[in-house]
Amino acid sequence: MFVVFGLKLESIYQFHEYLRPMFVFIIGMEYYIFCEDIKLSYKSFILVSIISILLLILKRGDLFTVLCFPYLISNCIFSKKQISSVIAKCGDLSYSVYLAAFPIQQTLVQYFPDMGVVRNTIFASILAIVVAYLMFKYVEQYSIKCILKK
Repeated sequence: MFVVFGLKLESIYQFHEYLRPMFVFIIGMEYYIFCEDIKLSYKSFILVSIISILLLILKRGDLFTVLCFPYLISNCIFSKKQISSVIAKCGDLSYSVYLAAFPIQQTLVQYFPDMGVVRNTIFASILAIVVAYLMFKYVEQYSIKCILKK
């Protein structure tokens, strides 16, 4: 038995399970810091994708998380053209969707308790996008204009 940070673990692998998000974060930060030194290419992306599939088939998700996942994400993030301008404009709504989604979802749960999870998700998503658009257009953009006038 291992004791790590006050946790009694049966194996060292459990320690890895508890800290997996931290490992991914640290590796991601290292990739971000050294992104100019890391060569991103289409061929490398294909090779790492194939290795990833093999590791996942072999049920070695731990190796995939540490070795492949950061490179695949970095390749998507740091490649030259990430998304279209239409999708980028939709990204402006993301903060408003973030603010609206949870209260809307919880309101639907409160007033329609028999609504299933799928229906709730669909209705909450549609309402959140509509409310987010209105918030973005009439609150966020107006606030930005007021701040820029000062």
